Amino acid sequence: MPALALVSLTGLAALTACGAAGEPASGSPVARSTVTTSTPTSTSVAPTTGAAVGTPSGPAATSTTTSPPGRPGVIVPIAPGGDAAGVPPVCPTSSLSITLGRGEGTTGTVYRPLVFTNTGSSACRLRGFAGVSHVAGDDGHQVGRAGAWVGPRGDAVELAPGDTAHAIISVTNADLVDRDACRPTEVRGFRVYPPGSEGAAYVPSPGVSCSGELSTIRVRTIVPGPGDLSGDTGVTAPHCATTALSVRLGEAEGAAGSSYQPLVFTNTGESVCALQGFPAVAHVAGDDGHQVGPDAEEVGPPGERVELAPGDSAHATLRTSDTGALGSDRCDPVEVRGLRVHPPGEDAAAYVPRPERACAGDVVTLRIGAVTSDSD
Repeated sequence: MPALALVSLTGLAALTACGAAGEPASGSPVARSTVTTSTPTSTSVAPTTGAAVGTPSGPAATSTTTSPPGRPGVIVPIAPGGDAAGVPPVCPTSSLSITLGRGEGTTGTVYRPLVFTNTGSSACRLRGFAGVSHVAGDDGHQVGRAGAWVGPRGDAVELAPGDTAHAIISVTNADLVDRDACRPTEVRGFRVYPPGSEGAAYVPSPGVSCSGELSTIRVRTIVPGPGDLSGDTGVTAPHCATTALSVRLGEAEGAAGSSYQPLVFTNTGESVCALQGFPAVAHVAGDDGHQVGPDAEEVGPPGERVELAPGDSAHATLRTSDTGALGSDRCDPVEVRGLRVHPPGEDAAAYVPRPERACAGDVVTLRIGAVTSDSD
């Protein structure tokens, strides 16, 4: 399964309903944000002090099949240039219980919350990314590269005694990675460095990982709460609401008379959601965002359900016919501002800028495939 890459996300105006609703506001700018993937360097070596810390023979915490009890932590505002007055100190590893909560799996990847509980007697805070790596053997030596950090660094989370926060981690099935590049190795669990701490904790999770120069782990920023992904009843994730998605166009590729672009949906929410089927896509023009031409024609099978953890993406392939090849009498070409996109099953739409010429007549120039996983 390919590693995650640097992804630029286009913030979109949230829109409503079909027809004239859901159009771009006049002159409204399109905000941009960036999601990055990086690999922490602090977890590439084992702790130098405390033989029981970070090794299977002396775990600092144990995993459970359920999330620990406790209230969710709260977001702490940090003043520019430093900590705000009265903000508690960074949580030391010795004051944290670190466990794995319930998770969910998609094709080839398992998502689980890494849960941090304040077991100390006073408030403390966590902000950003934990350092996470697989370990093996009685000496707890590291296997493979440390987990890559995905997405923006979040706000500080204050934890009163007993409160919890979590970071979603995803682990790719080593069997899906090229065997020569992966060099599969049995592992006993994870070594975890909380943000800002040089002390590590050991979290048991037996399995198989890659011992080569690959990382099968992805780590997201810490957020409040225990982060149970599956729920007590095992109900599958709900479909993704438009308000919890960023929608953008990827790089275009051309063929005779047509161009092909991935229409990318990224989960910007705080929980797992799912997409299945075809998005509704149409050209829009003018300050009122009125539709130009017919809706995109759905092509191919409806596809399988795709579950997205926070920060993950899926896409549908959009084919656009060249208006110049259709002739002005048949096409009636006009200038358009972009696309109105309804994610599958959603009444609310998102606006994706794409200035071009489109056909105002009844000719179908847009064709859209079903949503598929970015790993497909």
